[in-house]
Amino acid sequence: MSYYDIAENAKVSQYDIKSLLDGDITQEVAERFTLTRSDLQQFIREESPYELGHLLGIAPSELLTLRREFGKQGAVGLILGLLLTAQVDGS
Repeated sequence: MSYYDIAENAKVSQYDIKSLLDGDITQEVAERFTLTRSDLQQFIREESPYELGHLLGIAPSELLTLRREFGKQGAVGLILGLLLTAQVDGS
């Protein structure tokens, strides 16, 4: 699967996907989650993911525990997986 394919399926640009894989959240990715860039970046940086936890129906403390267990790349993978399965904005 190419960056193009991933981006098309996730409904964001190739730049957004490349940035995400580097651990950086773009505005377009954040908008798919109806969150701010800071909300998602907190999760990647292993800070309190309150807004993301609320969106996913998971206690922020549990989400933070998961983040610590699967590391930065796991956090990026979770966000990418949510984008690809359209679990973020109902589209």
